[in-house]
Amino acid sequence: MYVIFDTNVYRRIGQKCFDEVLEREREHSIVGLCNPWTAVELLAHLANPEDNDFNECWCAIRRLVQRCSQLHNKSMAVSFLPDAQSQRCKILFGNMPNGVEEQAHFDGLLLLKIAGAESLADLQIYQSQINEVAKRHKQAKNDFQKAVLNYIRLFVPSATSWNAINSDSTLRNKVLKTLDDPVVNRSIFAFLVDEAATCLGMKLSLSHREERIDFAMRAFAIPIEFAFSSIYKKIVDGANFSKSKNVNSSEDFQILFSVSSEADIDGKQVCLITDENQIQKAAKNCGSPSLVRSMLEYLDFLGVDPTICDKMNLPVSKKPNRNFQTPI
Repeated sequence: MYVIFDTNVYRRIGQKCFDEVLEREREHSIVGLCNPWTAVELLAHLANPEDNDFNECWCAIRRLVQRCSQLHNKSMAVSFLPDAQSQRCKILFGNMPNGVEEQAHFDGLLLLKIAGAESLADLQIYQSQINEVAKRHKQAKNDFQKAVLNYIRLFVPSATSWNAINSDSTLRNKVLKTLDDPVVNRSIFAFLVDEAATCLGMKLSLSHREERIDFAMRAFAIPIEFAFSSIYKKIVDGANFSKSKNVNSSEDFQILFSVSSEADIDGKQVCLITDENQIQKAAKNCGSPSLVRSMLEYLDFLGVDPTICDKMNLPVSKKPNRNFQTPI
């Protein structure tokens, strides 16, 4: 069984709880894997020592490395899943673009070095590399919000900016209605298919493209359901999606391509552990609740007493779902 933790699990779990989880995972032959976006998000917080989350994310990186490292060619290496775009290429067409392993190798080495650093002075040796990751993180979030706005403008040309959408109730309602349109929904899957084909240098026949779109609607149902519901909610709430704090859903969106119903490793699917209610709801709405589980459910499955995980503020009084289905 393969299990990934989202960023907040690594950040919030206490050491006592973490050690117990590791021990129980070994007993259950569970392999911990790292989603590239989780690593990037944690590393980005280390670009500025004055960041309020600096120390927490440094500790989280140590936990991630401890949980996801395996011996490879006589040395330790962090075991990564493919990034979102590479995952889509692999699931849709069976191949991944060039350079994927090189990027994972770079990020993995950086994680190992940071986890092994014993002081801030040791950490600053890798400052330029950390800054490069932080730059990549910021650019990806910016690209995401621009891509969402450009996508909306294909169907609602007058939606020229997030401020325009938020300040005009008629325009806002038109955008919300558009997001509910099944034709619009299918078009995003078509975009993902075309993007993957272009990335791999493929030319698709019309029939092959339509077949892949139908397949993508099943394979990537969870991330698209999550993205649409998140964007819909932010528009309803009047949030300015161009501001960094309102684009955090982009990180969850990227991670969710790792838990596709069609994504497996050696015939075993990957399960995501997260306490993000909107992610859990998306998986449930798509008929795949076993692919996304809460930390409380996971602790119950492993047989770990949740009361030792007080740092995580788990709802320990809530009865966990004992029908935890392992996605094997």
